[in-house]
Amino acid sequence: MKRITVMKIMISLLTLIIILTGCSGETIAASIQIANPEVISSTPSESQDVILKPFDDIYLMFRQLTSGDVFEENQYKPDDIYTYTFESTTVFKGSEELTSEIVEEGKNPGLGIRDLHQQGITGKNVNVAIIDQNMQTDHPEFEGRIIKYYDSGCNMPVNEGSYHGASVTSILAGKTIGVAPDVNVYYAAAPSWKRDAKYKADCLNWVIEQNKALPKSEKIRIVSVSSSPSTDNGWKNGELWEKAVLEAQKEGIMVIDCYT
Repeated sequence: MKRITVMKIMISLLTLIIILTGCSGETIAASIQIANPEVISSTPSESQDVILKPFDDIYLMFRQLTSGDVFEENQYKPDDIYTYTFESTTVFKGSEELTSEIVEEGKNPGLGIRDLHQQGITGKNVNVAIIDQNMQTDHPEFEGRIIKYYDSGCNMPVNEGSYHGASVTSILAGKTIGVAPDVNVYYAAAPSWKRDAKYKADCLNWVIEQNKALPKSEKIRIVSVSSSPSTDNGWKNGELWEKAVLEAQKEGIMVIDCYT
């Protein structure tokens, strides 16, 4: 979850730049940075004596998702709930109202961005691009924000994919949690697990071609890539990515990636 928290801050800052410089006017998770790696990985029952400690992560990201985890009043401390990572379907008996408040607070991107939204600065008519793994394109959080979708080689069924692309897109363009909820997204999916930069280079070249077809006032301003698919970072065909980045820069597209 630490990476998601950092990613949220990065995308928030980048998108804030975008909307300030050119704007024309199923369950939600409470994402909290976890300091303790201990995890309760099963749903508590009456036969289990589970006492959660501050910063325990009671919802492991890669665990099989189950709906409706229930914790009795003697299994947690209300003052510690804000330190947990949990789904909106998680029930802390006796603290349902507090839990709901924390979830709602977790939707706020921070950095004063909600104030900008109230001023009408929401990313409307701004085009951006995301290169990430394949994902569900009709998720209710960003349904209607994906203008075009391209798959460079994930070869997965339509609307099936990893959590990562959906998380990035929600943070950027989510209706309830997004930094720029009205932004237009060109989304390109690449099989990151293959560690072959040719797929992400293909995605970026696709973005460049889409951009060439757009009028000057609608150009794609920025591309978010949650990795750095270069040879120095251990990816095959890293030179293809580096060449694509140079081409994007020539077209006036800012490419933001991160070393992982």
